Amino acid sequence: ARHNLGAACLQLGRLDEARRVYGRVLAREARNVEAITHLGAVLYQEGRVDEALVKVEEALRLDPSYIHAHWDRTQYLFLGKQDFPAAVKAAEAFLQVVPNGPDAESVRKLMGEARARAVKPGRRPGAGG
Repeated sequence: ARHNLGAACLQLGRLDEARRVYGRVLAREARNVEAITHLGAVLYQEGRVDEALVKVEEALRLDPSYIHAHWDRTQYLFLGKQDFPAAVKAAEAFLQVVPNGPDAESVRKLMGEARARAVKPGRRPGAGG
């Protein structure tokens, strides 16, 4: 039930409250990947992209198949960092876990866009975003 409260706070933009909720969960279960990932989402919404990425990486070390962390990592790299080569790798990792379905389609689209925006060596000099 606490997770639901945290998620609700997160969606409503009540970041301090969400942080407290997930902090309490992690005080009891330090390896709770859902709480770690959502804490990353709080950090991301605060504009603390690097710290958010640290959290999703931590979650993925604990559970390499945790879909939400894969999804968030792809989004943070693409939107937050605009690190398109890293976003492509994150998208590929997501698709290893979720090869089909609407989420996979969204990630494939994002991956195509990331590939297009990644500056590849040996292409036209000065090309790219």
